[in-house]
Amino acid sequence: MDIYGEDMPGLNLDNAAGLLADAKFTFPPQAAKLWKNDDGLPPPDAPQFEQSAARFIAEHPIPPPDGRSATWNLPQTASRQCKCLAYLADGKHEAKREVAKLCIAQAARLQWLLPIQVGSRPAPGQAFYAATGSLALTGGLLRRDTENGTLLYEVATQWLRTGMGQFATYGDKGKDKEHRAAAQALIDVVGVNAEALEIHGADDLFFSQLDLKRPDMQEVARHVADGDWEHAKRSYVDMLAERFSSKRNWPDIRWQRTVDIAEADDVCRNIFLLTAHMYRRCDFGESVDWTKIIDNDIESRVYMNSHDWLLTLLNAYQKTGDEKYVQHLCRLFNSWYENSPPTFKRSDAQWRTLEVGKRPSLRWGPVLFGISEHPRFKRECLLNMARSMLDHGKYLSMYSAGGGNWLQVECSGLACVALLFPEFKMSPMFYDVAMNRLVWVNVHAFLPDGFQSECSPGYHRFPVSTMGNALRFAKFLGVSAPAGLVAQYRTGLDVLQYIAYPDCTLPMLSDSGPRRHSIVEVIEGGAEVFERDDFRWFATEGKEGTPPARPSHDFTHAGYCVMRDKWGPDGQVLIFDAGYFGAGHQHEDKLNFVYYAGSRELIGDPGIYSYKRDEFEPYWRGTWSHNSIVINGLSQHRAIGPQEKIPDPDRRFLIGEGFDFAVGWYRHAYSPRNAGLWGGNIKSDSQAAIRDVQHQRCIFYIKGEYAIICDRVVGEGEHQIDVLFHPAPVLTGVGVQTEVRARAVSLEIRKDGAVVTREKEHANVAILPAQGGDLQVLDLIGQKDPVRGWYSLYGIQPSHDIVYRCRRSLPAHFETVIQPLPPGYATPLKVQPVQVECEGAMAAAALACGDDLFLLSYDGPAKMTCRNVIFEGTSLLLRYDARGVEAQAYVVDGRALSVGGKTLFSAEAPMAPRVVDLR
Repeated sequence: MDIYGEDMPGLNLDNAAGLLADAKFTFPPQAAKLWKNDDGLPPPDAPQFEQSAARFIAEHPIPPPDGRSATWNLPQTASRQCKCLAYLADGKHEAKREVAKLCIAQAARLQWLLPIQVGSRPAPGQAFYAATGSLALTGGLLRRDTENGTLLYEVATQWLRTGMGQFATYGDKGKDKEHRAAAQALIDVVGVNAEALEIHGADDLFFSQLDLKRPDMQEVARHVADGDWEHAKRSYVDMLAERFSSKRNWPDIRWQRTVDIAEADDVCRNIFLLTAHMYRRCDFGESVDWTKIIDNDIESRVYMNSHDWLLTLLNAYQKTGDEKYVQHLCRLFNSWYENSPPTFKRSDAQWRTLEVGKRPSLRWGPVLFGISEHPRFKRECLLNMARSMLDHGKYLSMYSAGGGNWLQVECSGLACVALLFPEFKMSPMFYDVAMNRLVWVNVHAFLPDGFQSECSPGYHRFPVSTMGNALRFAKFLGVSAPAGLVAQYRTGLDVLQYIAYPDCTLPMLSDSGPRRHSIVEVIEGGAEVFERDDFRWFATEGKEGTPPARPSHDFTHAGYCVMRDKWGPDGQVLIFDAGYFGAGHQHEDKLNFVYYAGSRELIGDPGIYSYKRDEFEPYWRGTWSHNSIVINGLSQHRAIGPQEKIPDPDRRFLIGEGFDFAVGWYRHAYSPRNAGLWGGNIKSDSQAAIRDVQHQRCIFYIKGEYAIICDRVVGEGEHQIDVLFHPAPVLTGVGVQTEVRARAVSLEIRKDGAVVTREKEHANVAILPAQGGDLQVLDLIGQKDPVRGWYSLYGIQPSHDIVYRCRRSLPAHFETVIQPLPPGYATPLKVQPVQVECEGAMAAAALACGDDLFLLSYDGPAKMTCRNVIFEGTSLLLRYDARGVEAQAYVVDGRALSVGGKTLFSAEAPMAPRVVDLR
């Protein structure tokens, strides 16, 4: 039985078990504290322990990684490993092979499981110490008794390195001194210090970790045998240049293909446009400091160390052929390489695991495929990049996040290392670890509707693109991947199609900014893997293929209601967030919506500019920057509980032919939201919270025309209510980063409370409140105390926050029409409230929207009377022809409609959403 697949001949369970069974060592008595009584095995001194071990693996086979088996979780597996090692150390036992087999299988599982189940938890306990100590001891024993340079030696070294590295990084962070001492005793048995396990080594060590028996490594092997390292390097570089040459037709995995010559020229002068969670230009001067923190931003190093600038220079070179771009690419890469050695202990600087995963999967691959044959790159950089790829593989095997998009990206990067560099002896192990972890994390990192569980379109695109690169390489190379993983990738691409704006960019919902990202390059990868017409349609921006059959889409678990009139760049889309808070990167924005029409965003989400604890952070993440409602000046605050149900039981979304209708509720607290980024004064917020006010929002979208936003606030007492809308800025300039600008839209506030943007060359929007005459209208823009009126688009840009404010006794309701308008000075609809009666004193609203009559029962199906219209159902939009005769009825839950005493339709049961032709 192979440990890491058929690609590692000689490294099988029987051979490794034989070596471990014969190992001579002493098990420290204090380490007995590390095992448990309920792990499936008796104590190691129990009679017939070996038979118990053999029976255990037969009765409890190792489950697939998505099984989440309690029997094979970290505490149980680590506990059994300690027992098995104690048994093997006892020289009285002669028959040890079955126990050693279990020991090897458990070590292989601990290698991928330990880092993700421990992560960076601040207080490690018994399970952590049992896992680190037993994995280090298992690897150390095999390494000691195995020939240097063999496949087993390299794998055993990585087991030892992972156990010791985890212990060195986290071992002293808790108060559990007894178990820590026990783990230290296990590590001390093999007596290997951390220096001997450093990730990066000398030339001879590097070449000893390559499989020189591969056909493409014969020339390298000859020079290594002679100890001629210079010629070995040249031969290895020649082989790599041939492997990655353009004639091989590797997949084009660039996720950013825009050529920006001005930005590339700046990079050549060490001037970088930092676009990861910020948008600012930074001049590093004569030399780049890769550790520099800018403006006290906790993630300001992300852009520099994820190597986005590599693609800027690569794209500029491929467009112009100017050699200076390759010259500076080599200079900068080697500067990073020389000043950023991999660390044995986990680091948050150049070797933060998220960036370590991004580099192989998103940045270095395109460079390898693009210029490996270029004389300068081949001579100056190719070997360094290959050596660092091996370092990346070792480091990502040792350390990882505990879940979410980080772990997804890290796993994808590790898989890319294995696939691009099959000559690394550990590549099969890297691939196995990556696939196991990726399958494991996707169980919870994706919701059943396919959305990444953080519910941010940007943080959905990110892991889907990296996962896609790994799967594209696997397909290109004929390497198998788990079927469930491939299916998850396909579903993740479906999500991008439905959540994207008509220009194929993503809305900045939840954490996202400071620009909208394109899905075209990501979907192109899906079209390559799956050969689907709809993927090809997006990948070619409508030039080939066909779009999905239905434009609107329901994300039942993420909670997004996507209301779209048609596919194509001239289409409209309204996205309503009526569900899950999200597993990370969340904003307090339930019932928020965005609206795109006329080839631009009209009502938008300002996103977030930086991950910085400053005066802007509560604004970006709080309700104030979203299109929702604020009570008494307080933000939503779902973080203080109670826990949400998924899918949201209050949410309802109906997709019709000519319209869509959605309902959502916010039933949690409102608070000052003083809690800062990733923590803060939750207790203070909870004490100041309002918990007896709830917000209901219904949206009726007439496809291609306008939307009616209906808000009801229920509760007790009198409260200040602010209904918020954020007209999106106008983008100017061409598509490259150095020339795009965002400015606040021009608008007017009319006496009736309507707000109408007035752009001569760009689409406009009208915000038309039915109760406008009774509301105070505020236009907050560019304020800092408190922060109001900003947008995180190509910088922190002043932009309009339109606030409709009143003080009302509850319950109260407000209806607002959002109407797209063409460039210029078109006249919007006239919107006004109409008297309506609803049986049973149920809450209802009626509006005249131009010539249309709209009725809504907030409480669901009811009988409503308005003018000469009697309607039974939840909602009705009644359209009249030019003669004033009823022409069409857009109905939700419709049972009956009569006008002027004449019955126009009647049904025994509520109708599905439909448009009824009344002529």
